[in-house]
Amino acid sequence: MKKFILIIFLLIPQCYILSQGKIFFDVKTKMLEKAKLAHIKTTTVWMLTKSNWAGVTEVTGDYQLWLKNYKKIKEDNLVKVQLDMELRTIKSFGEGELLKTVPIEVNYLIQKDNERVDSEYKFYKKKFSQFSHEIRIEAFEVSRKIIDELRNIIKELE
Repeated sequence: MKKFILIIFLLIPQCYILSQGKIFFDVKTKMLEKAKLAHIKTTTVWMLTKSNWAGVTEVTGDYQLWLKNYKKIKEDNLVKVQLDMELRTIKSFGEGELLKTVPIEVNYLIQKDNERVDSEYKFYKKKFSQFSHEIRIEAFEVSRKIIDELRNIIKELE
């Protein structure tokens, strides 16, 4: 009887999650790029989690979202970040079947923190105060682009 109650207790949150009508992603990076992409992955996960259309899960879910091939070029106050975003089918281990690859390219100016008037960024800044100013701006701008592109891909697939 205790096992039955425990199983029911563990399944209720899963049923609640599945009934929300959200699309769930397992956000992944290659082992060799984990450190380089940690700030972008963390911010992307945060943005997906707070959205009304998506969520994040480990291993299970609807899709794998891979972030790969990170490059950053800095010239004075202008920064150019490039990476590839891959949407794949879900798979327990390794990469699922490739559905679409989108190159992400973001150019932004490094501004002083007090020059940002975007209310979403201000909330984000408080949430991720452990990141340096420059890393925070990069992660925010790149992740916002990833989310926009991801929404477009999902609309295409529906």
